[in-house]
Amino acid sequence: MHTWHVWRPLLNFYLRNVAFRTTTTELDLDTTQAGSSHMVRVTATATVDTVNTSVAAPSGTVEFYAGETYLESAKVRNGVATLRKAVDGALLDEPVVAQYKGDELFNESHSTPAS
Repeated sequence: MHTWHVWRPLLNFYLRNVAFRTTTTELDLDTTQAGSSHMVRVTATATVDTVNTSVAAPSGTVEFYAGETYLESAKVRNGVATLRKAVDGALLDEPVVAQYKGDELFNESHSTPAS
C-alpha cells in the first residue's frame, strides 16, 4: 500500500525551497587599462535569473570576487548587478566570480569563473 503522508512533506519542502527558488547567475567581464599605471578598470555585469516562470525578479545583492579576494558588492536591479571599479591588475590574474546572495524568495547562486 502506497501512502502519501510520508512523501508529502518532503515534496512540499522540495517544491518550496529548491525547485521554485533556484536561480542562475551569469557574468560578463570587461577590462581596460587605466592609463599607464598598473590599475585596470573593471566592469562586471552579473545577470541573475530564475529557472522557473516566476513573475517576481530576484533582488538583493551580488558579491564580486577575484579568486578569494572580495572586490565589492552591487544591488540587483531588474535582474542585473553591475560593478565598476579600478583594481590592481595583479588581482585579475585570478578569475572573477559573481555570487548572488539570494533574497526572501530566491536561493543563492554563483557564476562560472570569468577572466
